[in-house]
Amino acid sequence: MAGYGGRELDLVLLGGGVGGFGGMEYPELVFTTTIPFIVSHEVAHQWWYGIVGDDQYAEPWLDEGFATYVEGTIFDEFEDCDSRRPFGVVPPRFRHFQVDEPMSVWDRAPIAYGWVVYTGGACALRTLERDIGRQRATAFFRLLQTRFRFGIMRTSDVIDAIREVAPSYDVAGWERRVHIGSS
Repeated sequence: MAGYGGRELDLVLLGGGVGGFGGMEYPELVFTTTIPFIVSHEVAHQWWYGIVGDDQYAEPWLDEGFATYVEGTIFDEFEDCDSRRPFGVVPPRFRHFQVDEPMSVWDRAPIAYGWVVYTGGACALRTLERDIGRQRATAFFRLLQTRFRFGIMRTSDVIDAIREVAPSYDVAGWERRVHIGSS
């Protein structure tokens, strides 16, 4: 696994998921159902949280949105992600939330959490890729993986990385469209 960083990756495939969820990831260990898109999501956490860490309580979108983005690129799950209205993938009753809200918000609105953090976060990243192009998007993800390898990434670091790889891109406009900016 070139570029992965771990010595191994063990998958424990479970028929019914983990505690009511599809899976749970730990460094070099994933418990998951046998459903391929869930496996890909949980394995993606080896990079987005396992290697490029974040504060899951303060900014859960950084690992769940990024892992869902990876899952979506593998399984072509972005048909509902309109780059002109990327937050349109979120049901109207949840659109008053920001993607980068902390867990203290999601603890009070658990039904909205999956829609906004997972789906909205992944669509935000897909929109970024469409806007700046795949080559710059790849540079963006590589920059984050290099800069924050075994460290902690924050939303402000994501914004800085976008500005670095696409200096003329309207980052503030992207933040408004994808509902980032709660802090």
